[in-house]
Amino acid sequence: MKKLFFTTICLASCIVLFSQNVGIGTVTPEYKLDVIGSIHSTNNGYFEGSIGIGTTTPAYKLQVNNGQIALYNTTDFKTWYFSYSSTSNYFYLSESGTNRLVVLNGGNVGIGTSTPAAKLDVNGVLNATSATVEGNLTVNGGNGVMRNAQGSGQLKYYTREVAFGAILGGFALSGEGSFGFASAGFTTTPVVTVGDIVSTGGTAGQLYRVQLIIYGCNTTSCKARLLNTSPNAVDYDITYNIICIGN
Repeated sequence: MKKLFFTTICLASCIVLFSQNVGIGTVTPEYKLDVIGSIHSTNNGYFEGSIGIGTTTPAYKLQVNNGQIALYNTTDFKTWYFSYSSTSNYFYLSESGTNRLVVLNGGNVGIGTSTPAAKLDVNGVLNATSATVEGNLTVNGGNGVMRNAQGSGQLKYYTREVAFGAILGGFALSGEGSFGFASAGFTTTPVVTVGDIVSTGGTAGQLYRVQLIIYGCNTTSCKARLLNTSPNAVDYDITYNIICIGN
């Protein structure tokens, strides 16, 4: 009977004791378990509620107030961390102290820049297998690029040099020649025009009176002839720039 009585008293006392706050490293615990110092465990930890770091009232499963969350690799000695800057008003992902990705309040995203001025602002080379732009596209400080105002197809711009021998009498027309541009990848016949003269060889006659006539074009090539509009003979080797624009 004495043993039973003692056990009952001890059990009641223990329940009262452990229903209070417990302190380790402190005599004034403010929580059910209040530890002043480090906690080490070799087993897994499990929490049914939320975890707060820098806050006693976390509203999320993990909430860190005014701090950084870091990942450190002991092989590469690299620290990647993300945090929020209340000075610059942005969220950032940093590699060993260098910002790699920044998201401003309001949504602008910067890669290689901490002051993105657009929804996506990249300071460096951007490589993409494809891109869709809803609206005009400007490059190099506001310089425009071609867009197709007559359809939805993508415009291609292709140039090449073609050489012809102009040995013609007065008002003569040369035999038929041709030049190709298969590597440009046009799906419809492009607009093909003659650009400037790259080089010439010869001195006989009036070079400026020689015209390159282009006709019979398709998606990969054009036919061409030289026309001497002068009454005098000409003898030149002429290399022209050819410009092709199309889908």
